[in-house]
Amino acid sequence: MLAKSIETSGFDLIDRIGERKVKSALDILTTILRQEEEHDNKYLIEHLTGAEGKKLPYFAVAKLRAQSHNFSVGELVKIFNHLIEADIALESSSHPPEGIMEDLVIRLVG
Repeated sequence: MLAKSIETSGFDLIDRIGERKVKSALDILTTILRQEEEHDNKYLIEHLTGAEGKKLPYFAVAKLRAQSHNFSVGELVKIFNHLIEADIALESSSHPPEGIMEDLVIRLVG
């Protein structure tokens, strides 16, 4: 159903461009992009789970998706490695947990 409405909007967009109606074309484009984002967020909600297997709320998925554009794949790999190191340190290190977590935050932000 969503694909049909996007397809229809796509034809409407082409018509407005052909008619040289800039404002109307931009409004339709905004609608298409919003529909695409909502579809993607719904897909993520269905496939991501939070604590105890609970589904993440829409606003959380939308925020995480927007923030994901702030990191390259290489940076995400480094972040994942930092998380693993912190997890291991929390389980096996004699260092205070507060220090381990502070170090993790500094590494993640930096």
